Amino acid sequence: SNFTVALLSLFFIVKFLINRNKESEQSLIASEQQISSASDALRRSEERYLMALQGTRAGIYEWHVQRNYVEVSDHWKSILGYSPSEMMHVTLETFMAMVHPEDAARTSASVMNHVKNQLPYQNEVRLRTKDGEYRWFQDSGVGMSDASGALQVVIGSIIDINERKAAEEKVRQQNELLAKTNQELDYFVYSVSHDLRAPLSSI
Repeated sequence: SNFTVALLSLFFIVKFLINRNKESEQSLIASEQQISSASDALRRSEERYLMALQGTRAGIYEWHVQRNYVEVSDHWKSILGYSPSEMMHVTLETFMAMVHPEDAARTSASVMNHVKNQLPYQNEVRLRTKDGEYRWFQDSGVGMSDASGALQVVIGSIIDINERKAAEEKVRQQNELLAKTNQELDYFVYSVSHDLRAPLSSI
């Protein structure tokens, strides 16, 4: 009868919906597991990244070229002697004002060359800290461009290398002193040899 046909149709429809619901539920569970796994992997990656940064003691920055705005990390501020609440608005001009006058031309040329050629950037530069002291830093960065090829952002870091530069300067001074001592020794030997030549000749 029509009632039986309708009842069977309703049964198959309900069974189909139940099966689809189970399939959707299983798919949702699988998606949740994938999301959870991806989230765990991302968290572990972030933890390793933060550990690597702490190990290198690097201060991170993002220079948004078109807007001329530099976003700096708290550690970037810290190694320059500033608190997290200071230096809230940093520009390229702010950074260049911190550069030692003897390093300014070289640093400006390096930055402009990076903007033009978009090659990885690296520069050793003296920066003025909050207390007015200049310290050596290694400034490194890499640029990211848009579809048109225009440089949009430079992501980089500064690492304090002041102790290394001080050691290099000490070695340089010692080498200069050694060279001077050797020169004086050579002159002394030459003088003694010259002074003894005449008496020896007489003998």
